[in-house]
Amino acid sequence: MADPERRFFFLHAMRTGGTTFVWHLKANFGPTHVFPTPEDAPGDHVSVTSVEYLRSVPRERWDDFTAVTGHFPYFVLELLPHRYEKLTILREPVARTASFLQQWQRVPGAWQGLPLEQIYDDPQIIPHYRNHMTKLFGLTVDAGHYAVRVDVDDAFMARAKTNLESMDVIGFTENHGDFIDQVVARYGLRRPSMPDQHVTDGEPLPASLLERIRRDNAADIELYEHAQALVANRRGSS
Repeated sequence: MADPERRFFFLHAMRTGGTTFVWHLKANFGPTHVFPTPEDAPGDHVSVTSVEYLRSVPRERWDDFTAVTGHFPYFVLELLPHRYEKLTILREPVARTASFLQQWQRVPGAWQGLPLEQIYDDPQIIPHYRNHMTKLFGLTVDAGHYAVRVDVDDAFMARAKTNLESMDVIGFTENHGDFIDQVVARYGLRRPSMPDQHVTDGEPLPASLLERIRRDNAADIELYEHAQALVANRRGSS
């Protein structure tokens, strides 16, 4: 049985299968109790990415939210008025970035139909994908948004790993069902049946581009491997 007083914060890294999990939260708690709600027009992306928007939400509204979601860095927990169970899903970084590029190649807009290498090199796109997961966990409150350029030095990586280690449940896209099983078993939630959301099937990436992604996202690869070791250790000690 779910605890009615418990609240959840889902750190939603892009292209990890997080949208499917958000629908699980909405099915359990109702769309008006999962931030952002329809009132916040999540379709325009401001309410799922802008820390400024999050700061503008009246204090009394937060009392109505059982779950908070969005592409927000870890530091937004400092801005929220309640204590939350912290959940996240990570994805192998090269596969995650490839999915990101394939998404932008197919959706209507400035990058639709462009070669993947051209999208990858676009200065507007780079801050949205490069070491994205590490930035979500390592940015500090002065950043204001996840899509900023940062140099991931030792201090930044140490902070990202420390924040990751504080997450109550860490899942992986490659075993999405296991993540749902953990959340259901741990918190007594229902497991509604629903199709995966935002699944992208695009053209395969050439080996040369995959190697560039691997090199440019070295910090994300390190964080991902740290997460795998952390989860394995938790299971071994449980």
